[in-house]
Amino acid sequence: MMARRGFTLIELLVIMAIIGLLIALLLPAVQQAREAARRSQCRNNLKQIALALHNYESTHGAFPGGSMYVVVGTDTISNASAWGRSILPFIDQSALANQLDPSQSPFLGTNLNLIATSVPVYRCPSTNAPAKTIVEWSSATTTANGNPKLLPVTPSPGLNITFGPIDYFALVDVRNPLFSANLSMIPGYTASRTAGFFYHGTYNAASCIVGGDTAAETILKSVTAGKTRIFGTRISEITDGTSNTIMIGENAARNLYMAHNKSIVAGSPEANINPTEFAKLNSQQNNFSGGGWADPQNAFWIRGAARSGMDWDGTTPSNTDTSACVVNCTNKHSRGFYSFHTGGAHVALGDGSVKFISENTDNLVLASAATRAGSETESLNQ
Repeated sequence: MMARRGFTLIELLVIMAIIGLLIALLLPAVQQAREAARRSQCRNNLKQIALALHNYESTHGAFPGGSMYVVVGTDTISNASAWGRSILPFIDQSALANQLDPSQSPFLGTNLNLIATSVPVYRCPSTNAPAKTIVEWSSATTTANGNPKLLPVTPSPGLNITFGPIDYFALVDVRNPLFSANLSMIPGYTASRTAGFFYHGTYNAASCIVGGDTAAETILKSVTAGKTRIFGTRISEITDGTSNTIMIGENAARNLYMAHNKSIVAGSPEANINPTEFAKLNSQQNNFSGGGWADPQNAFWIRGAARSGMDWDGTTPSNTDTSACVVNCTNKHSRGFYSFHTGGAHVALGDGSVKFISENTDNLVLASAATRAGSETESLNQ
């Protein structure tokens, strides 16, 4: 009987090389398939959120306020809320909503623990970030009962809050340079037409105030540019058409400070480009907050950022710069849209539809889609 012949070393090496080559060829395809599935789920999340917002509007006659503060005395916030909390009953989270005590501050007692709950529909599966978002209210002081005072000073002691994360934000309006370098170039266009879907009042505000204390309202306006308005946006106010107006967009991985998929922290090479300026920005709560569904700061405007995603490196766009980055350069508060998807980010329009906006979308088109009553001719649907 002839002896059975085994593989030679060379044959074995060739086979191993072929297997390695096949793995190398297939791995990117597997990764792309996984990202396609994650991206599809992220899109579906936005559709569910948009539907919930419309169900809220059908029930209450208006959309929820982007954020709301209840003020007491001259400078104390006794309560606060956010749109992500308002729509909990409409995203199959009635049990969580019913446990929250609306008469108490979200920053106290049982509410403080509940707002740390992670709600799946608020998380884009593509996002590379911790499961919970911790924010220090560094532009507020604290009172004896734990409620933050809205004063532009550093807290002593600080108030650290763990929020359940959200990768989407409510769009309020358009500011410079996105406004000044684009919309203001339209003949006859004024800043009064930049109101976004969740705009409140006449000061381009993200917040409405409930409370009759004039001094408290003055303080709140000085910090958030707010103006009293109890109710949210009504359909009749979206004169550009709901299918032409961005309602919700991706701004993922807050309260980490991201620039082009890199988390920027003190001491990193990116931060050390200008450590003094980075430290200044990194100490200001309004630069990186809003990453929680119960965080009142999760409603803000868009204005564009440096293409590098780093406003401390000397490349911050001027008010005449038409090329300010609005998509996927940074998740810094109020700069624009940010996702971990390749090439762009998702937005939900006022009619409930969801679009993927490219990083290469013209800024005038983006600015036009961000206003609800600007009467622009540019549209994401063109």
